[in-house]
Amino acid sequence: MLYTDKMGLGSGGRTVFTQFVAEYFMDEITSAAGIDPLDFRLTNTPDARDRDLLTAIVRLRACQPGKAPKKAGARASTLTGCGIAMSRHGAGDVRSALVIDVAIEPAAGAVTLTRACGAFACSRVHNIKSLVDQIERALVRGLSRAGHPQAAFDRENVTRFNWNNARTLTFAELPLVQMHLIPRPDRPCGSLGDAGTVATAAALANAVLDATGEHSGHVPLDPDSVKAII
Repeated sequence: MLYTDKMGLGSGGRTVFTQFVAEYFMDEITSAAGIDPLDFRLTNTPDARDRDLLTAIVRLRACQPGKAPKKAGARASTLTGCGIAMSRHGAGDVRSALVIDVAIEPAAGAVTLTRACGAFACSRVHNIKSLVDQIERALVRGLSRAGHPQAAFDRENVTRFNWNNARTLTFAELPLVQMHLIPRPDRPCGSLGDAGTVATAAALANAVLDATGEHSGHVPLDPDSVKAII
C-alpha cells in the first residue's frame, strides 16, 4: 500500500514518503535476516554525521531495538517494540535519527507511544529552547498523522479532507520525549523545525514491525490496521 493512504500529506510529503520507503525497507531486510536494525545502520553508514546521530541515540536511549521481532501469540496481552528511522530534510542538510517505543494491545489493535528519543544534527543554534519546541511540535504532528487517518476516500475521489477534523494526539497520548541537538557551527545555516516530522512515520511503522513481527508497509497505523497486521 502507498504510504500516503489516509494520511493527508501536506508540504514536504514527498520527502516524508521517500524516507518512509527507504527506512521501512531497511527494517524489513534486517527483520528477515535477524539483524539488529541499529547495528545494521552503524555497520553500513560511512558518513560521520550520520554515525554521530546513531551514537547519540544509543547514549540517549541506553538500549537498542530488539534483534528478534516479538511474534503476536494468542495469549499475549501486550506486545512491545522499538523502531528506528533516520532522515535528511530541509535547507542546510539537516539530519535526524528517531527511536520510538510502543506497547500494543493485540485484541484492540491499540498502539501506545511510550517513548520517543531524537537526535538532530544542525548548524549553529541560536535559541535552543525555541528550536526544541519546534522539533517537538513537529514530532507530535508527524505521530498524529502516522497513527490516525487524516483523510478518507473511495476508489475515485477524496471524500473527506478537513483540517478541522484532523486527529491530533492528546496530552494523555504523548510519549516521554527526549531530544539531543548536535550543533555544527561550521555548517551552512538550515531549517530544522520540520525535520522533527520526517522520520516519525517510518520509526512508528518499524516499532510495530518489531513488536508484531508482521509487515504493514503503510500508515496510518490505526487500531483497525494494527489488528489486520496481527
